[in-house]
This record gives sequence, C-alpha cells and structure tokens, in this order.
Amino acid sequence: MTPAGEPAFSLRGVSYAYAQGPAALSEVSFEIGRGETVMLLGANGAGKSTLLRLMDVLMAPTAGRICAFGREVSPDILRDAALSRWFRSRVGFVFQDADAQLFSPTVEEELMFGPLHLGLAADQARRRAHELAASFDIERLMDRAPFRLSGGEKRRVALACTLAVNPGVILMDEPTTGLDPKSESWLIDMLHQLAAAGKTIVAATHSLHLAAEVADRAIVLGSGSGLVADGPAGAILDDLELLERANLIHTHAHAHDDDSHAHPHTHAGRHTHGEDGR
Repeated sequence: MTPAGEPAFSLRGVSYAYAQGPAALSEVSFEIGRGETVMLLGANGAGKSTLLRLMDVLMAPTAGRICAFGREVSPDILRDAALSRWFRSRVGFVFQDADAQLFSPTVEEELMFGPLHLGLAADQARRRAHELAASFDIERLMDRAPFRLSGGEKRRVALACTLAVNPGVILMDEPTTGLDPKSESWLIDMLHQLAAAGKTIVAATHSLHLAAEVADRAIVLGSGSGLVADGPAGAILDDLELLERANLIHTHAHAHDDDSHAHPHTHAGRHTHGEDGR
C-alpha cells in the first residue's frame, strides 16, 4: 500500500551522465507534494527531459535515489509485474514528441491500450475511451490513424491516452511544443481542470508563459546540470537576474538620451514589463 501522507515524488542526490558525455544532471534533490503543479524550467540542454525520464523510471540514475509515494523506484524494481502495474497506474507520462507515444492503428485503440494493459475488460476500456474522447473533443477522430492527425490533435490524444488509466501524477515533456495559440489555450485550460481535480502535474518546459499561467511552483535547472532555484512560481518568474542566469531570458539595456540610466528589456515567454505587461 502507498504510505499515507508521503509526497508524490522524492529525489535525493540524483545524478545522470550519458555514456562518454558530461553529466546531464548533478546532485538534484527535491520533493513534489501531491496536488502540486510544478514546472521544471531550464534552457535547452539543462537536463529537464532527462529528469522527467528518470522520474518515469524509463532509465536509472547513475547516482542518487528516487521514491514515488514513499517507495523507491528504479527499472530493476519495476521488473516485478505487480510493482510495475502499481507505478504505471499512478504515474502517466506525456512525451514531447507525440509520435513517440502514439503507435496504435486508430485513436480508439490508443485510448483503450492503457486500460486493457492494466486489466480492464474490453467493454469497460471502450467505454472509458469514448468518455475521454467526449471530454477532449476528439470523438470525430476515433477511427483515424494517429499519424494522420495535426500537431494539436496529436497532443490532445496523447494527453487523453495518459489520463485513460486515471493516474494521480502526470509528467509532461515540453507540452506546448508545436502547438498553435488555440491549442495552447486549450492545454492551459485542461491543466487548470486537472489541477482542480487534484492531479499532481510536473511539466518540463522553457515556456515562461506556460509556467506563469498554471504553475504553483517552479524548479529551475541551470546549464551546469544542477538545481539553480526552487520556489513559488511567481517569485521565480519575477527574478529576472535568475532567469537570465539560467538562460531563460535575454536582457539588454537601452540608454536614455543622457546615457545616465538604463532600462532592462527582456525577451521571454512571460511578459512582465513595459507594454508587454498588459
């Protein structure tokens, strides 16, 4: 059984290095409370995707320890079928590239795959698939092949597939990649709904706009493969010096006519200053 009151995730001294390469992560420690919406922020190459894959137990850290709901998890531990089913029913992962996640001949079969894998009868799995399709407004796609869908449609299907097993935790890798403004707005609304339903959401992103819209908390990874900051999302996003140091924004100064003062102008996903602050 899951120990009562344990955090959704606990990481202690987690490091990871790819073969014949520099460390992707170094001595990362934090906890994710149940029901939190947390953004993992960092520039490209900061190790966000690697960290998510470690949390989803797709690979093992080279050092450190990861616990989910109070139990240590690793690829070796999840070789046990019962423990794997326990973990996979509680933690869902939405890949950055939906094509890496969607592989069934039709959307209906995609939505049924997870429930069937976890032991639901075919009629129950089909019923759940159609309920999800209705809530995600993808009923018209049920007979379509996933590879023929648009980017926004694929993102909806991928998230619906993840939710088909009703996980308590949803891990998302760069969820806004390739989305048009309408699809991104839909995603933000859906994340608010999931958070209101008590889901724990952890998303890796370099989009400060997404973090500003949905996050309770932000964890910043730096180019040195370590944790740079961890705190309330608002405070993190207002710290321009921190964001620039983490290569999440670029600032430059424009002098006044008398050259005696300079104003910072930021180029970032979150608009906070000047006319962008509306």
